[in-house]
Order: sequence, then C-alpha cells, then structure tokens
Amino acid sequence: MIVVVCAPPNIDCDAYASSLAEQRSLRLLQDPTRSLCESYGFQTLYDMPEALQGDCRRRLIQEHLGALESEDDAVFDHNVVPWLADWMRWHWSSTTTESWEGVLAIAKDCAQRYAKIHHISSGPQRDYDGYSWLDARNSRQVAALFSYLYEELGVRDRVQSVDL
Repeated sequence: MIVVVCAPPNIDCDAYASSLAEQRSLRLLQDPTRSLCESYGFQTLYDMPEALQGDCRRRLIQEHLGALESEDDAVFDHNVVPWLADWMRWHWSSTTTESWEGVLAIAKDCAQRYAKIHHISSGPQRDYDGYSWLDARNSRQVAALFSYLYEELGVRDRVQSVDL
C-alpha cells in the first residue's frame, strides 16, 4: 500500500509521516526536492533559472513515478499534489500548454498509485530550515489548489483529512 502525506509548505508533518510509517511498519521515503536543488548549487527551486527550474520540476515528478513503480508498500512524505500546486502558483507562466499536458499525464500516473492521501490542513508550523518557504499567504494559496488537483488527478476518494 502506498500512502502519501499532503500538506502546505508551512505545516510540519515530518513527525506525522514518520509515525505513520512506523505504525504501519512501512518504509518512509522523504522528499528529494531539497537534495536536487543542492546538487545544482541552489537553495530552492525558486532560485534557479526558469528553464532549469522547469527541468527539475519535471525530473522530480518522473523520478517519483519511478519510486512508486519500485515500491509496493511505503509512506511518502511528499507527492505530486503539492508539487503541482506550487508549479501552478510559481512556474505556470513559464510552462507551455503542451508541456503541462505531459506533466499532468505523468502526475496522474503517479497519483493513481496512491492508495491513501493523508491531507493535512492544520498542524504545527514548520521551523525555519533554510529551505521551506514558511509564508502563510503562500501556503494558503498553494493549499487552495489541492482540492482542484485531487479532482483533476482522479483521487478525491482516496483523500483522508487529518488535523495535527
């Protein structure tokens, strides 16, 4: 069973994801975005030139699909919903319609592999870590897109709301 945790960027769901994996005796897979940014010498996706940012966003989704294909049972502390919502909020104007259709097709393939999506809308605030963008307005705007994306990706019925 593949379980994913979905939360806006200012909510700290690390302890929840770890606990969920431990309770279910599943492996916890952590978000690779920060490491990918650092591998290119950047602190965040937003610091990258637009073309590289788009390439990295696509790469994350493609590699996530690969991880999903190789795992039967795991908890992921990340998933395509917040990635796409962030993309729509911050990188939308640099994305062609053709490119977005391709991204969305891969994202749908990813999302169809999720057995459960633990949607966290409130909880402890993430501490500053030099990477996460903690702005509450940004988090609300990104989170507002989650509901749309659950429908678009065809996974609304897999969403379980959790308050921490």
